[in-house]
Amino acid sequence: MAQKLIVRFIKGEEKHGGALTFSATMPTFYLHAEEESGNVETFLVKIDEVKAILFLKEDKLPEIRLHTQTIIPAMLAGPVAFHLTVEFHDGEIMYGTTLRYDPREKNFFIVPLHLGDAIERVFINAKATKQVDCKRFFGSLLVDQGKITADQLDMALNFQREEREKKIGTILQEQGLISEAQMEESLRKQQKMKHKMLGEILIECGHITSEQLQAALEEQKKKREKRLGQILIDLKYVTQDDISNALSLNWSSHEKSSAG
Repeated sequence: MAQKLIVRFIKGEEKHGGALTFSATMPTFYLHAEEESGNVETFLVKIDEVKAILFLKEDKLPEIRLHTQTIIPAMLAGPVAFHLTVEFHDGEIMYGTTLRYDPREKNFFIVPLHLGDAIERVFINAKATKQVDCKRFFGSLLVDQGKITADQLDMALNFQREEREKKIGTILQEQGLISEAQMEESLRKQQKMKHKMLGEILIECGHITSEQLQAALEEQKKKREKRLGQILIDLKYVTQDDISNALSLNWSSHEKSSAG
């Protein structure tokens, strides 16, 4: 049975239909697209031309609004490690979670944050993205730091599904898995990581100098609608790959220091 999906292409076209087989490692797949006439036409889809593929839940098909469906931040749907905010070149923004994210990979999957979402998962072509903001979940940080085990985190997340108004840190503390001091220490580390500035990260990685950062900041004062990363790219100080790699290295080094 073909899985229902929506294919959004980089050039703006969108097709709805089904696919009997799909693999993120294959360069193409066949889409059996539903035309307005009611006929079904088969297309060979090239992954390199795809912006995103939305895989739909069968039981949600009658309710889905295909052109307005959005993934929005909501309650956590499972024991995941990262929260991603994905900004595409065309301006669309998607939110989701994933167990693993590497900015050097050509594509990745995200899962909607809400259990009741009509979308099961989303395949994203990294080529179509302008920026991906990756944040580590608090519970996973505690596992990295050795304060709790992965099994203890899973147990707390299961409990959170029943007590949705409670934060994961509060649940872990109530169950005696972490102390108040440990929770405050982890929160401080999380905030430090969250607020580290892009310019500082790029300087530490050797991609730009302090003088180049200052020049970019001066340019940003004139063009306030532009992000610093885009200005640095426009000035040809860095490439998008430089930024992605620097952010990836920063996450890795922070996690190692937290675990130690």
